[in-house]
Formats: sequence, structure tokens, C-alpha cells
Amino acid sequence: QTVELQKPFRCLLGQAKPGLEIYWTGILDRIVRYHGELYFLELKTASHSIDEKWLAQFQVSSQLRGYIWAGQQLLGTNFAGAIIHGVEKAAIPKTGRARKPEELIGAAMLEVDQGLIEEWRQNALDKIALIHNALTVGRYIQNLGDACNAYNFSGCPYRLLCGNPVGMRPQLIEENYVKRVWNPLAEQRSRIVE
Repeated sequence: QTVELQKPFRCLLGQAKPGLEIYWTGILDRIVRYHGELYFLELKTASHSIDEKWLAQFQVSSQLRGYIWAGQQLLGTNFAGAIIHGVEKAAIPKTGRARKPEELIGAAMLEVDQGLIEEWRQNALDKIALIHNALTVGRYIQNLGDACNAYNFSGCPYRLLCGNPVGMRPQLIEENYVKRVWNPLAEQRSRIVE
């Protein structure tokens, strides 16, 4: 049973540091009641098979935990977890047999302990405090290593900055990056700032 559909939220997450209140904002796809328990329902698409390995990634998804936390704040009660529906965006085969629709979809229920939700909330506030500190002092902690080459092997979008001398970075930023504002509650959620 659907409880909420496309529900916008703006909830006080807490203080990242004294005087810096943080609000968690977004839109919940769907909140459902299943066998008497509340769940956040998420529909995901993928470019590869929807299998156990793909579904397992959501066990440690920050996005998912954040949505569960927000839903709990909106409804004032704990959720049992999340239901993930996955759909593979498969190319139309040029030869041979096309896969059946049931081969392109999958679903999983993830039970999420409330301690993990609170841990997510505190981790989010800690990360925001680190980002705020980096902005304040004008430098950031580089996370050099495997993350630099992740993102489907295209690499971190900021790899260009980390791989060049500090003095070159302002020019690289001006030539290669744009400032984008994300507001999940606005009609136009993402916009470039001139």
C-alpha cells in the first residue's frame, strides 16, 4: 500500500558544528506499507545485469539510508528498511534472442538497523563539517588512490585538479568546471551559476 508518493522533504539533520545547522532536502520516490511495516521504495536503472551483486551495493548506500532517515522524520516512526526495484537498460540485440522482461528486472528488500541510520546521520554531518572547514581554510584533503580512477574508469571529475600544481588550479577551474546549484525542491533542480 502506498503511503506517500513523490514526497518533498526538508528536515533538520543537525549541526555539523556549533552554529552550522544542516537541512537534509530531497524528494522521496515512494513510501509503502508492506506486511504492516513501512519501507522506502526506490526504483533504479542499471546498464548491467540486475543480480545479487548489483542489489548488494544498496546495503551500504548513503543515499538509501538518507532517504529512510528522511521518511522516518516525515512520518514520525521507524522504517523496517527499503525495497529496491532494479531495471536493466539493455540494448536491443542485433542478432539472436532478446532477453525476456523478467531477465531485465530484479528486486530486493533490505532491512536496515536503526543504529545504521543514526550512524549515517552523524557521518553525513561529519563530512559536511569537513567540507565547510575546507571552504573556510581554502584547501581540501585529497583522497588520492583508487577513488581517483573510479567512476566507471573515467576517473574522479576533480582528478585534473589534484594532478596539477596548486598555482595552476584557478585557471583549470575556470577553463574546465562550472558552478552548479542543486535544489531538489525547485522545478529546475540543477542550474549553472554564471
